[in-house]
Parts: sequence; C-alpha cells; structure tokens
Amino acid sequence: MRVALGILPRNDAILQIGIALRALGHEVRTLSLEPYASRASYAAKKLDRLGWKEARRRFDAARLADHLAVLHTWRPQRLLFVSLPDDVFSYADMCEIRRAAQDVGCALSVWHVDVCERTDAVVAFCALFDRVCSYERKDAEWLSAHGLPARFCPVGYAEAYATPAAARAAEHDILFIGTPYRARVSLLGRLARESVKRGWRLCVVGSFWERQYPWKKLLLRLRHPALYACVRNGTVSPAQAAALYARSRICLNLHREDAGGCNPRTYEILAAGGMEILDAREDYDILSPGRDMETFRTEAELLEKIAYYLSHEAERASMARCGKKTVWKRRATRELLQNVLS
Repeated sequence: MRVALGILPRNDAILQIGIALRALGHEVRTLSLEPYASRASYAAKKLDRLGWKEARRRFDAARLADHLAVLHTWRPQRLLFVSLPDDVFSYADMCEIRRAAQDVGCALSVWHVDVCERTDAVVAFCALFDRVCSYERKDAEWLSAHGLPARFCPVGYAEAYATPAAARAAEHDILFIGTPYRARVSLLGRLARESVKRGWRLCVVGSFWERQYPWKKLLLRLRHPALYACVRNGTVSPAQAAALYARSRICLNLHREDAGGCNPRTYEILAAGGMEILDAREDYDILSPGRDMETFRTEAELLEKIAYYLSHEAERASMARCGKKTVWKRRATRELLQNVLS
C-alpha cells in the first residue's frame, strides 16, 4: 500500500514510524509537519511576533501545496497524520486536503501521540478523518462519545529498542532520558541531591539547553548544581537510548502532568531490557505494576523503591525480564501500525 506520512521530523526520528511502515512492505512518502517557528530564523520569528506574517503565509501555503501535490500525483491509498495537524493546517486547509484525498480514493487517518485537547474545534477537525486513533484510552473514549470513529492504540517501541545490546556492566544506577519540563527538572534536581548523598550514579540525558540560548545552561547550573553535574545535554537516537537503558540498573520514566496513560518510553525501556520505575498512571495498558515495572506517587516512595531495587539485584533483574516478556511484539510499533491502518 502507498502511505503518505504526515509527521514532525523529530517524532519520526524518535518513533521511527516511517521505518516501521517500510518494514511492513508499504511504500512511504514522508510529509513534514514542522511548524514555521522551527524553521524560521531568529529575525523572522521576531518580525512574525511584531505582526509581519507574509513569510509565515508563504511557508504554510508551500506546505499545503506539497501535501496536495503528493495526493494528486502519487495517489496514495492512505494519508496518515501522526498527531492532529491542527497547529499547522487551518480547518479550511484540512477540508481541501480531504477533498483531494477523496478525489484519488485515499483514506485519511490520524494517530494521536500526544494528549488530545477536548474542544469543539478538535472534534470538528477529527471528523474529517476516516480513522482516529489515540494513545490515551480516555481520549479515544471521549472522541467516540462524540460520534467519531476513534479507537485506543498505544504508541509502542521502535525496532531499534528490540535489538539485543552487547552484555556490559551497568554504567548507571539511575537513568532518565527525556525533555526537561519544569516539574521533571524540579524532581530530578531533588533526586540528584539525594544521589550525591547516597552515592548513586545518576545520568540524565536530554536537550536541557541550546547553543543559541546559553543562559539556560547557566540557570540550570545555578538552580540545580547537583543535577547539572549529571546531565548529558543533547538528543540520542533510539539505538543509543536502547543501549543506555540496557546499561542502567534503574530507568526512570516521568510523564507529562496531563497524561493518564503510558507514553512510548514505557514500552521502549522494557523492550530494551531495562528495569523501569514510572510515576503512577490511570491506565497501565497490558502492564502490571509490581510484576512488569514499579510505580511511585510521592518523592519519598520513589527514593524508597530506588534504594530497595539497587540493593536487591535478583528482584530487579527478574522484573526487567517480566516487563520485556509482556511488551515483546505486542507493543512493537510494527504490530500497532497494522491496527492503525486496518
């Protein structure tokens, strides 16, 4: 099947959905959903904020033209958007894309990989799609209650996480990989201070500062000196992340505050063979806390469980094996995509 894939380049690099589609035998054309602000220069963004919108209008018009051209010339059977493109296309633009898709017999699908905003505008936007999937069960249920063809479909692990890593001694006692949201940084800062006291080897990987904004690095160093010493600034590929998980005794997973289900990292850590501790969820999907992974609700509980599993190696290793067995294949992106495309 010919599949046109509308996705943020960063999401495709992390989730590797294009790779998974090709592995399933589909022909794939990737269409970038990168927003104007990510591509524009600093000066162009300043002008945009001051009201000069011509550059943004040209950028948005070119992106719409690219999508329509692929529909008309390549004639895909499916156009799959990874997350609702309502921040890059207007409702009128999306109606035009839908008409073009109908003209060539192309079905429209969207896979929400972020929390869905619960507004009338989102309902109207989703109504333009033939299939709506969401990684949040509660969002799928909410959309279904509004008469939309929605279903729950978690976002699993890419093939890179399933590749066995060479056996090596653990380099880190605790590992966290992720974006530095404020609540995360606050908790990680306190964990870093506690790690110094207890002699735990903490490693934190993520884009904590950019070269063009050097003051972010200085602020982190001043506000959270213990955390700063643990940070490996920058992004890592799925293969690099998998190797880090496999070489860490405990892998920490901290969700966004507005999320109720399990994020992709939940499955990525387990598929890579890591022992996982995550913040308590409303919905654990196929996972069982205490068997496949551990959870915590308070900082004190997190510290208690970290200390316990660092001193009980056999239990830690057993839980990592159980978690991997539970998600293996069942939460691979390749398997889940078949549900999205069916």
